[in-house]
Amino acid sequence: MAVAVTLYETEIGVLLSLSEEQRGRILTAILCDTTGKELPEMDASDNAIFTLVNAQVKRAAELSNKRKQSAKSRWQNQATDDSNGEQEEQGDTTAMQNDTNNLQNDTSGDICTDLHNTNQCTITNTNTITKTNTNTITTTETGTNTEATPAPANSDESKPKKPKKSAPEKKRYADFVTLTEEEYNKLVEQYGTEAVKWCIQKLDNYKGSTGKKYASDYRTILSWVIASYNEEQAKHNQPAQTIPPRGLKLEQQQAKSRNPFINAVLNGGGDNG
Repeated sequence: MAVAVTLYETEIGVLLSLSEEQRGRILTAILCDTTGKELPEMDASDNAIFTLVNAQVKRAAELSNKRKQSAKSRWQNQATDDSNGEQEEQGDTTAMQNDTNNLQNDTSGDICTDLHNTNQCTITNTNTITKTNTNTITTTETGTNTEATPAPANSDESKPKKPKKSAPEKKRYADFVTLTEEEYNKLVEQYGTEAVKWCIQKLDNYKGSTGKKYASDYRTILSWVIASYNEEQAKHNQPAQTIPPRGLKLEQQQAKSRNPFINAVLNGGGDNG
């Protein structure tokens, strides 16, 4: 069974911004999830990025399946309509031919006597239109000729067209980053001014160095830049690792250098009074 994995430009940009080692782990996890295999071990950062990218992969797969089902349904409906249309056209052709034969038989009698008595003129025009099937259309006009009634004008043309809404103007917040004022305010309200400045600078450097272009910088920030910011903040908030003491002598020396009183306590002396 063939299995397809679809990645959009935004998700590809996220993966390319990672190191090769981290990108390999996340791609391996996506392939395992797609084929139903057990996921590899990942840290918190890998798991967060995997969850984001894999959700887009599943959404793309669902959209592809819906399009295939819709195309299949339209094809089946079209085939049914074509079959029904052929049967209806054949029935209409037979009925029209019978009507034509009856009309010709009725007018083949003493037509001259009828013309003198009724002072009526009967004109029979027979037009044959050939497409896939042959349709015979018979038109009979009695009495004086009348002008054809013009077809009604298209109702859509008579309706006034609604003016198109103009897109909101975007402002340039960096050399390669543009946002509308509403988009910028939403980001600030949700993440704060410092986080938004960091994200704009991050995206500006990325686009400037890679030449990437996005349809919406606002959506790009929500998609992966803010995740990069959160990852960076998590790194800075981790406690610094401490080196364990190398025996009691080192601890005594450090205490001695800090406070003579503490040094006396550690040595077992001290002033009990």
